[in-house]
Amino acid sequence: MALNAPTRALVTLITWAALGASAAQAKDDEAENRVVDIGFADDLYRPYDVKLKGITAYETVGFPRPKSWELVADPELHIHYTHSETLLSERSNLTVLLNDSQVGSVNLGPDNVDSTEMVLALPVENLDHYNFITFAATQHLNEEWEDPFDPSLWTRVSHTSFIRFTYEPEPVEPELSTWPFPFYDDLGYGPLEVTLVGPDKVSIATIEALARLSMSLGRIAGYRGVQVHPPVYTVEAAETPALVMGTISENPEIERLVDVSMLKTGEGLVAVVPNPADPSLPVLVVTGTTVHSVESAVVALASDTTTQMLAGRQSVVYEVLNGGMVPNDRKPRPVHGLTTFTMEEIGVDDATVRGFYAPAVRIPIRLEGDAQVLRFGAWASIRYGYSAQLDTEISNMEIRLNGVTIDSAALRDPEGAERLTHRVRLPAQVITPHSILEVVFNLFPAGYDIRHPKNDRMLWATVYSDTEIHIPRDRYAWVPDLARLRYDAWPFTLEPGSGSTTLVLADRPTRADASAALELGAYLGYASMAEEPDLQVTVSSPKTSGLPLGRHAILLVGDRDHSTYKRLVTEGLAGAMTRAGGPLADADAVAMSEVVDATSPTVEEFIDPADPNRLRLVLKAPVTLGLLDLVDQISDPAEVARLEGNVAVFEADEGIKTVTRGAQTRFGNPSLGGRVQAFRWEEHWVALGSTLVFLLFLAAVAIRAWARRREGEIE
Repeated sequence: MALNAPTRALVTLITWAALGASAAQAKDDEAENRVVDIGFADDLYRPYDVKLKGITAYETVGFPRPKSWELVADPELHIHYTHSETLLSERSNLTVLLNDSQVGSVNLGPDNVDSTEMVLALPVENLDHYNFITFAATQHLNEEWEDPFDPSLWTRVSHTSFIRFTYEPEPVEPELSTWPFPFYDDLGYGPLEVTLVGPDKVSIATIEALARLSMSLGRIAGYRGVQVHPPVYTVEAAETPALVMGTISENPEIERLVDVSMLKTGEGLVAVVPNPADPSLPVLVVTGTTVHSVESAVVALASDTTTQMLAGRQSVVYEVLNGGMVPNDRKPRPVHGLTTFTMEEIGVDDATVRGFYAPAVRIPIRLEGDAQVLRFGAWASIRYGYSAQLDTEISNMEIRLNGVTIDSAALRDPEGAERLTHRVRLPAQVITPHSILEVVFNLFPAGYDIRHPKNDRMLWATVYSDTEIHIPRDRYAWVPDLARLRYDAWPFTLEPGSGSTTLVLADRPTRADASAALELGAYLGYASMAEEPDLQVTVSSPKTSGLPLGRHAILLVGDRDHSTYKRLVTEGLAGAMTRAGGPLADADAVAMSEVVDATSPTVEEFIDPADPNRLRLVLKAPVTLGLLDLVDQISDPAEVARLEGNVAVFEADEGIKTVTRGAQTRFGNPSLGGRVQAFRWEEHWVALGSTLVFLLFLAAVAIRAWARRREGEIE
């Protein structure tokens, strides 16, 4: 049928409109897809290159597939690698496997000696919840024979390698029985991110309830940590999972998100809903009709039996009985309070290694921050086994402590051994509160001959989890000392039986203050191994000291009135970098205080004479929102490792500057052996010299008296 001109024009217009709509829809669909690069170093916690040495070598890197991602394409593995320039390309190659299925291979020759990138597709259908990439290298120097220990046999996969995911975030399906998902994906990457939502004003009761929830979130996130973003007024402005908390009358956002009309007086509510602005982002609502009901809702959510109490999109909570804190599943577990412990007790399983270049079996030992190992008595009983067909003349087991070789044992049985015990003394002077005990097996096949190398994959050795370690120690430290914060924020770690900590906020705290307290509480919750960590959050007041006796205290000081901090500055205990003279007496410190920008964040630790058995830590930022950045830094092991003294200034351009003001005192009570060990001889050399001279004089008198008596007997 022929169309006249107006009709053709209308059809053309409709067609172009349809094409435009299709293009716009395609653009919207493309915009919904997200691309993220998961780095080996930052996201998979492999900060070192994968080193493949010898004729055959294998190394595995694991990675999860997030539950909240709908993959729209095969992930891409971007490998940055380099290798020895002497490798024979016809016989040398690097093969990559995904969950034991080969996904790519490349010959190692002159054209890819320097840093080279290889991009491989990881088939979606081969992915599981948790996956393994295996790098397998076959390396040769010539056509005949080579020494398998030749240093020229190497390939290195850089820690800058990454996996590129293209995905579409799944919409939130509210279900409290799967808590902490979707608020936190345990198969995801990076920290647990959260944004507090609501008006600036926040009640003291909400802040106190936030302390328990923060510790629970810290334990849920584990080593990935919790990152709190600056607060916003509405959930639509949040770019991360959001937390809306407080009584119904306190936070107007609550009634916008959930129906609270059915709540009776004294009832609390826990709910998970999608963010109206982004359905892939969850919003957690914790509320109630009264202060007590909000506390009950928090206890239900932060309990170790949460999934038994809460279900559905939202759950009403009246009162919770016997709600224990979420357990801390840290691995390795600190050995707080244990003198003798096994690998199993610190969360380290049996470990089997294979081949010539068998990697070390690492046993992390995490003692208390004030642990002082006694000079004698520390030992380890290594339980181990090894395969048959070893060359018993040259195969051995080497034991290292913090990189120092302390012992070795020959592997003497040609038939192999299933369970043996080797006891080794651990030098006290090498042990630190955070130590690594390594067991290294040097495995050679029977009839070893470099002219006729044998396959080494049948060689194996195992360290068993009942390996026992004994470390007697006292508990004391010289304080104040910011360097001790590197040991799980000691002494503010809420260890079992060792005290408690109070966070002291501004007189009239805002949601920004609460955000800083939330992130710091999460860090302390993760660090503490107590079943019920004793963390309190309170506010400063001009009417009281704000520092409860018998508790450690951390003051969060921003740009709002903080009466407790002002009192400590007036008394000359705090504010070292803003005062001249006084306790800040040494010339270097005074010079530093003159050049430090008044807007620089500072960290200061001191002993309050009113409570000499507890420490005070001040985190001070020029603006309240800056407290979040400061908490980030003191929760970062790399940053804390740079701290020393008792005052630190975080300069944007100059890095961290530290200084010591005043004298240190001993915190804790050592045993008699510990007192001798802790005695600072260099500070008492005059008394020591006088004592030595006196003892020599007495010895001379005794010898002379003995000589005279001896002469009398002879006569």
